[in-house]
Parts: sequence; structure tokens; C-alpha cells
Amino acid sequence: MGDFIKYQFIDSTLNNPVFKYGERKLPKHLGRLPFPPEVFLGRDKDLDHVHKLLFEGENVIVLINGEGGIGKTTFVSKYYYKFASEYSHMAWVFADKGLQDAILELALAMGVEFEESMTNEKRVEKVIKELAELDKPCLLILDNANNAIELERNYPTLRSILNFQIICTTRITKLSIYNFFKLKNLKMKEAKALFKFHYPQHESKEDSLLVQVLKAVGNNTLVIELLAKNINQFNNPLKKKYPLSELLKDLLQKGLFGIKTELINTPYQAENLILRREKPEVIISAMFDLGEITKDQSKILSIFSVLPPESMPYQLFNEILPDLEDLDNLLLGLAGNGWIEFSENHSAFKISPIIQEVVRKKNEDSLLEDCQPLIMFLNFKLEYEGSTGHFNNSSYTENITWGRYAEFATGMLLNLYQLALPEREDIVRLFDSVGFFHNTTGNLENALTYFKVCLQLSESLLNKYPINERFKHSLATSNERVGNISLAIGDLEKALKYFEEGNKLRIDLVNKYPQNLITKIGLSISFSKLGDTQLSLGDFKTAERFYFESNLLVTEAYSQDPRNEFILVNLAPTLERLGNVLSMSGRLHLALGFYKKYNIIYLELNKISPQNEEHIHGLSLSFQRLGDTYIYLGEMEKGGKCYFQYHHFSQDLYKKHPLNLSFQHGYAISLLKLADFFIQIRNTKESLKYSLEAFDILKELLNSNPRNIQYKKDLSISCLKIGDSYLLMNDFENALFYFEKYNGLEKELLETSPKDVEIKNKLAVSFLKLGVTHQSMDNLESATENYEQYYFLQKELYLSFPDSMDYKYNFALSNSYLADSYSTLGKFDDALTFYEKDLSLVRELYNSFPDNVEFKKGLAFSLKSIGFFHEISTKPNDKWKQYYYESNDIFSELNSDFPNERIYKEEMIILEEALKK
Repeated sequence: MGDFIKYQFIDSTLNNPVFKYGERKLPKHLGRLPFPPEVFLGRDKDLDHVHKLLFEGENVIVLINGEGGIGKTTFVSKYYYKFASEYSHMAWVFADKGLQDAILELALAMGVEFEESMTNEKRVEKVIKELAELDKPCLLILDNANNAIELERNYPTLRSILNFQIICTTRITKLSIYNFFKLKNLKMKEAKALFKFHYPQHESKEDSLLVQVLKAVGNNTLVIELLAKNINQFNNPLKKKYPLSELLKDLLQKGLFGIKTELINTPYQAENLILRREKPEVIISAMFDLGEITKDQSKILSIFSVLPPESMPYQLFNEILPDLEDLDNLLLGLAGNGWIEFSENHSAFKISPIIQEVVRKKNEDSLLEDCQPLIMFLNFKLEYEGSTGHFNNSSYTENITWGRYAEFATGMLLNLYQLALPEREDIVRLFDSVGFFHNTTGNLENALTYFKVCLQLSESLLNKYPINERFKHSLATSNERVGNISLAIGDLEKALKYFEEGNKLRIDLVNKYPQNLITKIGLSISFSKLGDTQLSLGDFKTAERFYFESNLLVTEAYSQDPRNEFILVNLAPTLERLGNVLSMSGRLHLALGFYKKYNIIYLELNKISPQNEEHIHGLSLSFQRLGDTYIYLGEMEKGGKCYFQYHHFSQDLYKKHPLNLSFQHGYAISLLKLADFFIQIRNTKESLKYSLEAFDILKELLNSNPRNIQYKKDLSISCLKIGDSYLLMNDFENALFYFEKYNGLEKELLETSPKDVEIKNKLAVSFLKLGVTHQSMDNLESATENYEQYYFLQKELYLSFPDSMDYKYNFALSNSYLADSYSTLGKFDDALTFYEKDLSLVRELYNSFPDNVEFKKGLAFSLKSIGFFHEISTKPNDKWKQYYYESNDIFSELNSDFPNERIYKEEMIILEEALKK
């Protein structure tokens, strides 16, 4: 078997072996190479025993367990190199962060690529599928798999890789579904030999002392190595500055801190020279006192202590500590003293979790200061653009690493220094950076957690330094961050609370510094957030007031410095929001004016900074708003051109940064806009194509980020567009399927956000679509039931917001549909009541907004409907002629204004034929 594997290599070496699978080449070593053991004593028979276990059955999984520091990783590393020739492929991954993340580490070496929206579970399935295709036997080693629940849950997954033998190192002692091999402590003979290997100056006359030292640390492999290496640094053939007797004395007086949780024999405070049993945590503190490391080395160890305990390349520390002289020798010196491991082949260093505990404990008072270069480095790497979430100083792939490092570091620092952390602004910024990293990558729950920590830290800072205006600004920002996430997950009351708190702080700052541009812009943004929340709550008047307040603050600054890029960037969103609220309240021409200004500003910004992707993103959104408004005004050609511009820019950004969720989401919305445009011009083939593509993207986004309310809202809209397309194609079964999905999603959304009036309105629309579809399928009873639900919801919205043009118009439509349905069912008195209410409402709207094409068209149809009702009424009257003539006049005006819209001419022909009769 071994020879067979050997001859599969093509021009390979141990450091770079390659297998060929047709045209595809895969390395033998799929994960990181483990550190080769410097010395291996007393466990050769154990290696052979594990080898036998693995090769006796198919897909055998063996858990190597034992206490911390006993040498599990060293043991498995020796197995890895000793039996390498017997395996076609080998993979070593660190499982401390979870088995799924560990398996995903293999994706790069195997050339497996993922869509950004793919869930972790799907990614793992894909990697597992690729692993299963490799020639057997293969070996997978999961180092530090210490989560029993994860091991149990992922057992079927591991068992499914039939061509792999799997070894896990773990501290877990019992798990019934796995095979265990318990690694025992070194025997005294091997323990002494290990100590002497690392401390060759040991003299045999001190063997009795050595035995007591070794018993004190339970013959723990890692502790023996550290003790020996460090004492070796103190002593030389001429003088022993730290003899073994003093080491034993220190152990007796100081103890050992935190290397394992099992009791061990120790001479610490022992009586009558009888070793006592003690936990190893009690002893570790003595290890740090063994060597005289420099202040710079102590700082380096502090940085190691708050990073994940995995292999760290030398280049990383070069970036973190660029100004530290002699960094290479400082690191090599630490490796020589046993504080870190060094891999010459990979120019990388690694620290053990036990040593991390020692350093964090010993350097507790200086840890924050020591780690400042790391904090600055991570803050720089995670710097982002506010509107898009795009990272400025590194790629999305790189930021997965930086985000993980920052998350680990903040967790360590918060646990250790909860009281001291608020005094450090850079720590607050780091928590904010991690929060924004999670927000950008779609994990809103984690983002909310980190932003809330920022809020607490910022409050503590301001309480301690109440006159520090910078801390007041930081607290306002933290409130806005938490408010943003609360708004995104549909918690409108909490969002409003946090935005109001932030607004109070912003007003205080502007009152104190009325000429300061930054404080004025901050207050402008604060007013816009309040407006956003009120808009979601359906209070258009209050939202409009906040938006004008926001716009006024930036407009004042703009009038003084119209070429200032910072001012332009902050003026544009205020114009967009004013356009939004004016559009929603029916003042479309006013809205169009603001959207045009919004578009002009971003055209100017793109001239100033043509490569700035935040500006490109803003420009794309401005075309979306223009397109929406032109469509509402009936100017289809202009609307379509704007939508295609929106799609063009969104697609470019998405293709350039496919991992950016904001750009991915924007691209999906651009597809929905094109689908809407093609529905309007009755091109159902194109509308269906774009809406189905949008549906697929939004579905993946929501699957990856299930708490993101906006993704669910937009997925729901994609179902609406697909249903509309099928309805126009007379494919009623498919239309009904997607309208039911639309209805179900809106019900879920309303349950999550019961005060969100936009959701309630869309739920009403979903009942309307179900009613129309059932009516088309001659399911009249079902149609009427859905029309009634539509009516009741629209009536509730109209009564709650009587000044809203949209809700008034929708309520009018609900009367019209219910009237048609009752008329069909023979309920003529009820039908007439609803026809008359519909006509009354639409006429009021048209009189108030005569330029609104939708209202004008609605009035024409309402007149036609009530006219037709009177025409076929069992009680003859001539009212129908009056209604038909007025309807025909309006359709004639519409036809003159929009000659390319065939529907107006068609309606005129129908009415004229009826009047001729």
C-alpha cells in the first residue's frame, strides 16, 4: 500500500507533493503543515497502536484525548510525518473555533470556491463532497476539537467521508459514539530524558530534585519543555543563576498557574516532603519568572496572548510592529525560551493557550498598552465606508481574517478589563469596527452585540469625562449604530429610542459648537435617522419635518462651500429622503426635483473622484429614484432608461466586489426595478427573467442572514413581481404559487414588526393579488374573501393615516375590487355602495393632485366601473352614460399625453362602442 501511494507523486517532494486528477492538480498536504516534534520519547508503541486502529476499519475516527499540555498535538504531529507515505492526501486543521470552520479551511488548498451568500452548512457540504472524491486512504487531523456538542452533532458528517481516516486531539474524556485513545503522562524515565534534552546542563547529582520537579508538574510534556528551556537560558557551564533547587523552591512557594484542570502531584506547600495533589493552574505563574525577557519581548507576548492560538506568519508581526527594531531576533529569542514555537519552513510562530493565560495574567496591568499597536493595526484594516460598508484598506477575503482576529482580541480584553476598557477610545473604535464588520457581512445579531458594547463603553467614557465633547460624539454614534440594527430587524420602538438619545447629544454639540461642520453633519444624519423611523411608523408629516431639518443643516454648509466633497456626500442623502417622503405623499413633481438634484450631486462627485465606489453606489441609487418617479408619472421611456442606468452601475459594483452584501443586494434590487419596468410595458418574458434572477439572489441573502428584515422584504417583492409576470401570461397556477409565498412572507414580516405600516400595506396588496388570481381562475368565493381582507387592511391604514395619499388611493382601490366582486355574486346593493365610495375617494385625490397620472387613470377606471354597473342594473337609469362620457374624456386626455400607452386607446374604443349602443 505504501509503495502504491509513493508512485502516485509526479515530480513531488515532501514540501510540495502534488497529485493529478486528470487536468486538476491537488497538493498532498491540504491544510497547514504541523510543527515537527523536536523530540519524541516513549510513545512509539502508542503510535503503532493508533495506526493499527485506523487501518483496521473503514472511515475510522480516533479521538486522542488527555489533559492539557500532555503532548497530544506533538503525538499526532509525529504520526503525521511518520506515516505520511501511506496516505494520498493529508490535512491538518485547527478546530478550536469549531469543526465547520476547520473543515472550511481546506477550501483554499482544494480550490473550492463559494458564493458569498452560501451558508456555512452548504459550504461545508461542498468541501466534504470534494474531499470524498480524493483517492484513499486520506488522513484528516482536527487539532484541539474540545467541544463535545460539536463533535456529537458533526459525527454523521465526519463519518460520511469514507475515504478519510480522522484523528482528533481533544480534552474530552467520554463520548460514546467515538473511538478514544487516551494519551497518558510520560513515564518518569522519558520525562527526565525530555527535561535533559531541553536542558543539557543537568547534572545527575540533581536527579532527586528533578524527580520532585517533574512530579510537581505531573510529568506534563509542555510544562517540562518550558521549564527546561527557560532554565537553560539562565545557566551556563560557568555559573548557574537559576539552579534546579531554586526552581523547586519557586514551585513550592509560587505554584503553577492554569495549564490543566486535572489534579496533579505537586510539592507546593507540601508537608513532610510528601507531594500534594494540586491543579496545574497553581503552578504556571512560576514559569513566567524564569527568564529575563526584555520589555519589547513582553509586549510581543501580550499581542500573542490576545490573538487566536494558531500559526501566525512573521510578516503579520512586521505589519503590527513596523517600528520595532530587531523584531526577528526578539521573536526567535522568545522561541528559544520556549514561550512560542517557530516553524522555519513557514516563517511562522505559534503560542499555546496555556502560555497565553500566563501572559494575560502576568501582564494584566500593561496588556492594554502593550496591545495598542495591534488595536491600531486592526482598526486600520477594518476601516470602512459608512454608506456601503466597503472596506478601505483590505479585501473582503482578508477581512475575514482581520475580523476574526479582532473578535478574539476584543473578547479577551473585555473579559480581563471590563472596568478599564472605557478609558480607551481605540478599544471603543475596535468594538465598533468588529460590529460594522458583522453588519457588512450580514450577521446582524453579532453586529448588535458589539454595537451595544460600544454603547456601554461610550456611556462610561462620557460619565467619567462629562465635558469631553469627543466622547459625547462617540456616544451619539453608538446610539445610532444600535438604532440602525434595531431598525433593520424591525424593532421600530427601540430604534426610535436610540435615535432620539443620539439626537439629544447631537443637538447639545451643535449648540456648543454652532460653526463646527462635523457636528452639524452629525446632527443632520441624526434627524434623517429619526425621519426614517417615523416613515416606517407611517407618520409622513413628522418624517418630512425631520428630513427638512436634516437638509437645512447641510444646505447651510453647502452654500458656503459648494465644492466641498464631504459636504456634497452628506447633502445627497438628505435630498433623496425628501424625495422619498414627497413621493409617498403624492407630490411627485416636487419629489422629482429633489431626485434630480440628488442625481446631479453624485454626477459631480463622480467627476471629482471617478474611482470612488461609494460615489458610484450613490449615483446608481439616484438613477433608481428617478426611474421610480418617472414610472409613477407615466413617463415609461425615461423611467426605463434610468432603471437601466441603475442596473449598469449596480452590476459593475457587484461584479467587482461579489462578497460585498450591500452591492449584492443593490444588484438584486436593480433586477426588480427592471422587472417592474417590463411589467409596466407588458413584456412578460423579460419581467419574469429579471424577477426570477432577483428572487434567487435575495433567497440566498436571506438564508445567510435570516434576521435581516430588508432582505425578507425584498424577497417578498420578488415573489410579487414573479406572480405579476405569470398573471399577465395567464399562467394562474404559478401566479397563485408566488402570490401565496408573497402573502406568507408579509405575514411573517408583520408578526416581527407589527407597527411597520409599509409591511401592513404590502400584506394588503398580497391579498389583492390572491383575489385577482382566484377571480381569474373563477374561484369567486376565494376571490371575495381575499378582497375583503384587502379592504379591511386598507381601511385600517387609511383611518390611521388619513393624510396619506397612497393609503387613501389604496383604500379607494379596495372599494373598487370589492364592488366588482359583490356585483359578480349578485350583491348589487353592496356593490353600489362600494363603487360610490371608490369614486368619491379617487375624485378627491385627482382634484388634490391633478398631475398624478395614477390618480387620473384611477378616476377614469372608477367612472367606467360605476357606469357599467348602472348600465347592467336591473333598475334602468341613464346615469351610466354620464359616467361613460366623463371616463372617455379622461382616457382621451391620457391618450394624447401618452400615445405609446395602448391601454388608453383601447379603453376609449370600448367606451365609444358602448355609447353608440
